[in-house]
Amino acid sequence: MTTLSAAWHETLALPPFWHLCGIVFVFLLMVARRLVLRSGVFLIFFWSFLPTLAHECSHYLMGRLCRARLQGFTLLPRSDNGKLVLGSVSFHNLNPLTAPLVALSPLLLLGVAYFLFCYWTTLFRASVSSTIGLYAMMYLLVYGAIPSTTDLKVAFNWKSVLLYGSVGYLVYLACHGIAR
Repeated sequence: MTTLSAAWHETLALPPFWHLCGIVFVFLLMVARRLVLRSGVFLIFFWSFLPTLAHECSHYLMGRLCRARLQGFTLLPRSDNGKLVLGSVSFHNLNPLTAPLVALSPLLLLGVAYFLFCYWTTLFRASVSSTIGLYAMMYLLVYGAIPSTTDLKVAFNWKSVLLYGSVGYLVYLACHGIAR
């Protein structure tokens, strides 16, 4: 297997026109998304299904790693106080240590996107259609990695902020000395 750096450069070495086609395709996906968001729930559900699936599965997997008990999992859209919720995962016993890990776990999809970008030409034959597929995957993974407002509220609850802030301050003091 090639190194990450070599794989990154191999993907970047694809013809510039292919990258341009991928970027234009992502732009078209973004325009289409704006149009879909103005339509009904049915279209929004199908348009957002794959990113929502990746997003909610990342919560689920991190919750399982943190040994939290699953309370609910759904990919069906619903209305919550007038806002459309595309999917949700809820756990019973999150604590200040695990809540930020589970709530911010969709950000790990950015790492998956980076890895996929680097090794795309190893996994698929280089072509213009393959390059457009790469950019489509990047769009889906980045779209799925965006934390919801609920994710941010759970991650930055006062107990977690106090815990991680205190630990960060103690590490800072340990590294820089208590008094100089």
